[in-house]
Amino acid sequence: MDNQYKNINFKELCNELGPEFIQKMNEVQTKEDEQDFNSIRDGLKKGICYICGKPLDYVDENNPCFHWLINPVIKKKQLKKMLYSGKGLFRLYGYLAWVANSDKPFTNIDDTSEGNDCNKIFESTIRYKEFEWTFSLAKTDFEGHPGTNTDYSHFHIQMKKNGNVIIKFNDYHIPFSDNDKLMIEMMNQDVMIHIPSYEAGLSIFSELEYDEVLQLMTRADSENSAAFRTQTSIAIPEYCKKDVLIKIQEIQQKTNWTAPMIIEYLNKEFNYGIMYKTQIIPINPINKSHRK
Repeated sequence: MDNQYKNINFKELCNELGPEFIQKMNEVQTKEDEQDFNSIRDGLKKGICYICGKPLDYVDENNPCFHWLINPVIKKKQLKKMLYSGKGLFRLYGYLAWVANSDKPFTNIDDTSEGNDCNKIFESTIRYKEFEWTFSLAKTDFEGHPGTNTDYSHFHIQMKKNGNVIIKFNDYHIPFSDNDKLMIEMMNQDVMIHIPSYEAGLSIFSELEYDEVLQLMTRADSENSAAFRTQTSIAIPEYCKKDVLIKIQEIQQKTNWTAPMIIEYLNKEFNYGIMYKTQIIPINPINKSHRK
């Protein structure tokens, strides 16, 4: 891949900036991400694009915007213009993943490696309402196809609406943006590690410890709004069984804690010694599409 950032020594640059400066930059970015995610989520509820401020069904041919991908009346030729507008893989994927997680966390994104072809560098499917997108990047895509008019680094995308394919994988060979090339080179030089946050999908279960995942979860208002269900088996000592059941019921009525959180609290506060085992089961998770 032709990358103008290869001549930059990012490790040396990071050493010059120092760990305190980099830590401060990370903290600022984390705060900005939280604000942006909340703004995107609030905008979607109002039918407004957070980025351009226009209604989601609005199209300005001279100003392609990410929200075109969730525009219910968008045309394929308009989508092509947006995809080739230089936004690139990381920003395009990140936007759609944030949109998906604003609806339900994790279960709308299958970014796991299960079932992926060994020649694929990256493959992930994202769902939001009636839309579905699958990103695909093979080793040959990354290297470009020599001797063809697609001899540049690129990625592929498939888009569906209500189960119908709007864009096929091989319709477009979308080039990497300068931002993509910068990110890739920084990762190649081991000066940046991508840790999923608001764009995290089902792969989070393999990247986080089981207890960490449980701590991220709270009880949903209803089954329709829930992304996961937990199945907890409890072994309560007989001497405190009645007392424990009453306390569990009281806490459930006053908080949105999950069963494991309640048990951990009771064990800590009253030394009950309750044993439990919990399974986390996704509700209606997206099934990944694969590019053959």
